[in-house]
Amino acid sequence: MINEIKYQFDNAQDAARFLNTLTPWTEGPVKARFYDSDSSVVVTYEQDPTTFDYTCSKLDDLAESMGGSEL
Repeated sequence: MINEIKYQFDNAQDAARFLNTLTPWTEGPVKARFYDSDSSVVVTYEQDPTTFDYTCSKLDDLAESMGGSEL
């Protein structure tokens, strides 16, 4: 199953920092890009449907630590 999560940040600098943090992210293979504006990011990743996946929670925590929130 493919999951897509959108995050909104207070400014473009925080969004870019979040995006750059995900580029070498070791928690799992994710694809991230700017979405709709330079202060929002969309993250896409594939989840194994047979196991519980913490990726969404980890992404939410990372975004929150950088001033972002899920849309």
